[in-house]
Amino acid sequence: MHKHTLTIPSQFIDAFKHLVSSLDPKAIDDYCISVIIDAEKKSILFVGGVSPNYTQLTIPMNDSPPLRSCQFAFPGEFCRLAITVLELKETEPTLQRYAPILLNLTLSKGKYTQVQQTPTFLPNHPDEKQSDYPAFRRFALSAVQEAHTSYVNNNDNKAFHPISKTMLQHMIQEANGHLPFDYIEMNSETSELKIQRNGQLQHTALAKHIKPPISTVINPQALDNIKMISECDSNNIEINLEGEVLTIRNDEQTISQSLGDVAAFYELAPPQKSTLLVGFIDFFYFKKELTDHKKYPSLKKENLCHLLIDEGEMFMLSICKGHEFAQQIPVQHLKQTYQGLFTFHPKDLERTTLKGLAEAHEMKVAISQFENGEYDLEFFSEHQQDLPYTSIPLTNKQDDIEQYLKLKATCLSQKTVTIEVPETQLGLFLHIED
Repeated sequence: MHKHTLTIPSQFIDAFKHLVSSLDPKAIDDYCISVIIDAEKKSILFVGGVSPNYTQLTIPMNDSPPLRSCQFAFPGEFCRLAITVLELKETEPTLQRYAPILLNLTLSKGKYTQVQQTPTFLPNHPDEKQSDYPAFRRFALSAVQEAHTSYVNNNDNKAFHPISKTMLQHMIQEANGHLPFDYIEMNSETSELKIQRNGQLQHTALAKHIKPPISTVINPQALDNIKMISECDSNNIEINLEGEVLTIRNDEQTISQSLGDVAAFYELAPPQKSTLLVGFIDFFYFKKELTDHKKYPSLKKENLCHLLIDEGEMFMLSICKGHEFAQQIPVQHLKQTYQGLFTFHPKDLERTTLKGLAEAHEMKVAISQFENGEYDLEFFSEHQQDLPYTSIPLTNKQDDIEQYLKLKATCLSQKTVTIEVPETQLGLFLHIED
């Protein structure tokens, strides 16, 4: 019998840990990691997971003596319980995070039959005492899982589409802005965004800078996989969506994720709504008042703002602990006859992708009412756009409108004073203002 060493380099250990974490003891047939060693290509391929949520990892083979071409499987118990990952002190970001994993393979009669991790210890490490009495754990190898080899072969025949890391990061940012969700679809053909949350569908416009190579549907688990691929050094990223399985890969890693009952998501229709009014606001004043809200501890804690529409004018108003706040928002083309009072939570806007429109000055907004009686404040990136870029829920507070009409009148009645400043002191005055 001979011993050969299979080394998992430190830069692949995060990916290997992800692969191990996908194992499930309840999935008896899949409770293993298949290993395919190709001596000619000098590569080692690992496959594992629970069908159809498989992960494939390829690492270079630099071991001496070189490993033989062979196929086998590590038992799930060995991977999850016997492999120890030694995390190093991160004194500098450029240093390795982990010590390499060294696995001893027993070669008997021309094939590998057993696996054991070589105990690895470091001076001054918290586990240093264990080096005196290292535990012995050696496991018998099993046959490679046929479903795993089929997965590898199928990936070679799938129609993958290249996607840039920048585009992937844009998609991640967009998806993060809509968490939590059941599903989210970024339709590259119609430039539409569909979000399902708690069984309810929201239909908006997709940001112009987001153009995935294929229309992509993801769930939270698929989003985690996309994030992992985007954080790798490789820039060669490809994506595939077939049926209910989304697969994303780079040079070393391939991850597949079932989207569950995605067919029901495709069939789900957006709720019917009616648009109560449309206007074009000066977004500078709207954004400035939201920013000011966060400056006052009482307002920030209350997280509530009133939106008043009256006589073709719009106001953002708050009354909190006897303090009164009001800001008129310049607006055009509002119905002169419409009068309404709503509340919204400023933090809802922080969770949206509205930051992408921060430079806009005249922005199209609308207030819509749904069949169930709920309201939305919708924001549009373009004047001619029918689908909102994003939206937040509103609560109708018509019963309180008289109190806020008085605050509006007080705001409009305040007087401004122009201070005459000598030209010689103007620079000093401006400096103080800054």
